[in-house]
Amino acid sequence: MQIYHYHRETGELLGESTARENPLEEGEYLIPAYATNIEPSETGENEVAIFNVDNQKWNVVADYRGQTFWDTDRNKHEIAELGIEPDPAWLIEEPPLSEEEIAKMELERQLKTLITEFDSLCLAHGKLLALGSDQTSIDELKSEIQTKLQEVSDINEQLYS
Repeated sequence: MQIYHYHRETGELLGESTARENPLEEGEYLIPAYATNIEPSETGENEVAIFNVDNQKWNVVADYRGQTFWDTDRNKHEIAELGIEPDPAWLIEEPPLSEEEIAKMELERQLKTLITEFDSLCLAHGKLLALGSDQTSIDELKSEIQTKLQEVSDINEQLYS
């Protein structure tokens, strides 16, 4: 007799095997815990058979576990549970970035670089002041800081206006 093993918590079909005959009762078979002799339902792609212990029936449920989908707003959805189906509008591949998104990412990269450069100039300015350097060097660095600050401001305005 064929028996079908199922997961003790989810009821998911795990596999099948041949039941051993009961040595104490001829014609009877031993069915271990979390197994049944009821044949599971046929399943298709992204489906799994689940055994319902209460009504002693197999049910077929969606199985998209481990799959990732994206909605039209580029939000990522990872399915981790049995019975959850993706929204029909979801995509199976991450949608490509729009030209606007690419341009924004480039401006953000430039802004980050400019802020790092601005910070370095401010630190150098502070060192010059602390060391009592000549006013010409301090003024030149101050001018570079003002230029860099204007560049930061310009990109910031492009990004957030």
